[in-house]
Amino acid sequence: IVGLLFPGGSPPVDVTVDQGVATLRGQVPDASLVPIAVRLTRAVEGVVDVECDLVSARQRRFEPS
Repeated sequence: IVGLLFPGGSPPVDVTVDQGVATLRGQVPDASLVPIAVRLTRAVEGVVDVECDLVSARQRRFEPS
């Protein structure tokens, strides 16, 4: 999911999963894709929640609802 939405990211988006909670961290070029990344990550089988710590130059931090 992350690779498709943020290809060739530098620095890359880091994804970790702990007990079903996926955490997305990193800097992204297009903040408008962050909510989509969160929704698609939530839809992955086995993911029970998503913590988002993605930032862009225009948006400091996305807070999923």
